[in-house]
Formats: sequence, structure tokens, C-alpha cells
Amino acid sequence: ALATRSDQLLVTGRTTAAAGAAVQVLDDSGAMVLATEVGEAGTLGFTVPVDDATRGYQIQVLAPGGKVEGSLRFAALRDRIAPRIVLDMPPPRATGEPELHLTGSAGDAVSLQLDGTQVPMDAAGRFDLSMTLVPGANGFDLVASDAVGNVNVARIDTLLDIEPPQVQSVDLSRPQGADGPILLEVRASDASGLRQAATYVVSVGGIEREGFLRCNSDSGICRASLPP
Repeated sequence: ALATRSDQLLVTGRTTAAAGAAVQVLDDSGAMVLATEVGEAGTLGFTVPVDDATRGYQIQVLAPGGKVEGSLRFAALRDRIAPRIVLDMPPPRATGEPELHLTGSAGDAVSLQLDGTQVPMDAAGRFDLSMTLVPGANGFDLVASDAVGNVNVARIDTLLDIEPPQVQSVDLSRPQGADGPILLEVRASDASGLRQAATYVVSVGGIEREGFLRCNSDSGICRASLPP
């Protein structure tokens, strides 16, 4: 179907009929929508109403006596739906890799751009792109446009974190007394947040103990308890 974002579609064409020949446009019910005539060099031009449902029309070129000499059917609709951008996998909130690879689809888009650079798509609207990241916050705009100018923008944000977490404090204590368990508490921070667990090694009286700290990224505190 011929599509437009407006509620009126401008249709232009050309015919072998002579200039001044009568032209009428009918809808699917056979009712006449408009009457016009062939322009110089066989040009045709008119507008028809459209909405979100596809409408069928028929152009008829008439002979001087009113007989139909030639006809052409076409469909028209109003398209106000922007192309849908779907990523196969969401971009990571943070990564340690300097290159971000994304695949997905852009629906009926005829153009896809990443920060102004054209992104190749196949016939099904699929794309495969790679972005070079810089340390710290990275942001990209993926812009899809369809044939009538509807636009959709997908924002891609990720953090390239190549620095290790900063340990701000380490505390070993026996809150239940000399015979109680040893509590290990580490306060740390990281631009991309702390992982849920971290390994530790503690030496007590020349004896090493290994284990895992449980970390809370919101509070920045990691804890573990060693037996008495």
C-alpha cells in the first residue's frame, strides 16, 4: 500500500492518455471520491483520504463519451507507527570489554543510524553492529526511520569499567568475645558496582583461611564470618 503519515495521501503518476482527458477515482464500494483530468504530458495528480486501515482505490481514465479507457487499482493507508527496535540481548550495564557487540531487528525501517552513521540491515531488518567503548560512561543513539518518516530512537548506555574496585577499609573483629567467631568486613567501591561475592585469604597465627565474602553493592560492604 502507498503510505503517508498524514490523513491525506498525495498520488502522482503518468498516463498515455491525452492532456485534458477526464479522470475519476473510485473507492472499493464504487463511489466516486474525486474527479480530475490528465495534465500536460500525461501527468496525474490528486489526493485521497486515508486512515489506519488500508483503503482500496481505482483510477479510471475516461474517453470523451464516458467509457473507461484505462484503469489502475491501488491501496493507501496512514502509517503513524514508528519502527520497533528490538535487541536480541540488552546491553550490559557495565563491561570490561572495549568493544560492545549488539544484534537485533528494526522492523520495517528503511534507515538505521548509530549516532549519525548508517548501519547496514538485511531484507528482514536485521542488523549486527559493534561499538568501540571508551573508559567510563558510554552512550549511543540507535535511530530507525521508516519510509514515511516515522522515527524511533533506542538509547544504549553502558560503562567500560577497567579499574579494579577500591578497598576503603578492612576490619577484623570478634563481636562475641575472644572465643567467638571472627567477623571480616570490607568496605569497597567500584564504578560498575560490586559483585555478589569476593574471595579472601586471612592469616591467623600463621594459618591461612580462604573463603568468600558476600557483598552488597548498594552499601558497598562485603562480610564473612570465620569459625571460632
